[in-house]
Amino acid sequence: TVTDANGCIILLETNIEAYTAPTIVEDYTDNICIDDLGSINLNTDLNINNILVNLETTDDYNLEDLTTDTYDISYIDENNCDYTESVLITNSPEINVSLPDTIYGLPLIDIAVNPIVDSDISYSYLWTADDNISCTDCKNTVANSEIDIDLELLVTNESGCTKTVTTHIQIEENNKSVYIPNVFNPNSSNDANSRFKAFFSEDIARINIAIYDRWGNEVFANTDTRQINTWDGSYKGSRLSAGVYTYHIEATFADGSTVQKVGDVTLIW
Repeated sequence: TVTDANGCIILLETNIEAYTAPTIVEDYTDNICIDDLGSINLNTDLNINNILVNLETTDDYNLEDLTTDTYDISYIDENNCDYTESVLITNSPEINVSLPDTIYGLPLIDIAVNPIVDSDISYSYLWTADDNISCTDCKNTVANSEIDIDLELLVTNESGCTKTVTTHIQIEENNKSVYIPNVFNPNSSNDANSRFKAFFSEDIARINIAIYDRWGNEVFANTDTRQINTWDGSYKGSRLSAGVYTYHIEATFADGSTVQKVGDVTLIW
């Protein structure tokens, strides 16, 4: 409505036609596994010549081998209307799981096999089928064997991404053997499980125990054959983070024979 200089009212009318925005993206992978690639499927009813992906033309309705990124997909219809949809492709969170390279045990004695994983993320677990373990679809399992065995654990997250870790169960002979726990918890009510200690089948004359973090820093050392001051998971009075640590143990038995062990121990709280 317009009023002119003489006070006359002029009514102007026009038709405004609204167009429905088309669907540009039919489907896409919004979450991909580490080292995988994503895809975007475009609406095949649209003219491919009028579609731009990040301001570049495309000749394919199926966009493959896409890395993590934001993809702005625009379409210009026959009325010269411009529509844009944005697609964000991200990585699924990395599966952080680990097992010691080697776990030592004695023949036909239960050996706890406990992987270290993210405590706040839901995973599913599948151990290699083996008659020597207690459970194949549990997070933690127990091995019991007369001979060395290799175990493989497949971990799957909610996005279907997987990671495989392995460990070797080394069975020691009973004669002049040393048993080294592969996991301990300083908060355990069981004194035998609350500190890291090596167990020998015979009396020892000398011992040298050193424990290192994953960066190679020594966090504990002991030369006391009685092992009174065993490792409690701390360093200089401060509690260390849960995780896998490496031990180096050299011991001499009363008859002069020696044994050396290098392996991993898992600290949990």
